[in-house]
Amino acid sequence: MLDVLKKGIKAALGTYRHRRREAELKRDQRHVTAGQIARDLKSMGVAQGDTLFIHSSLKSLGFVEGGPDAVIRGLMDAVGPEGTLILPTYFLP
Repeated sequence: MLDVLKKGIKAALGTYRHRRREAELKRDQRHVTAGQIARDLKSMGVAQGDTLFIHSSLKSLGFVEGGPDAVIRGLMDAVGPEGTLILPTYFLP
């Protein structure tokens, strides 16, 4: 019974910390959109059909309107349908 309570409290604290961190980012960081990501990459020389290897953290971009989906959309818009997007992923149990 005590273990179940501990797990519940730990999960609630994790959710609270995540929401607080998200609110801080939204309040304090610059706001970024998928369109801005694509435009910025193009201004750095990324062109349609390129291969792009990205290793970054979402937090390093600021507050991304639309979250991770918007980042992927911006990256895909930058390289176009003929481009290749490479993103390393890590599983943390």
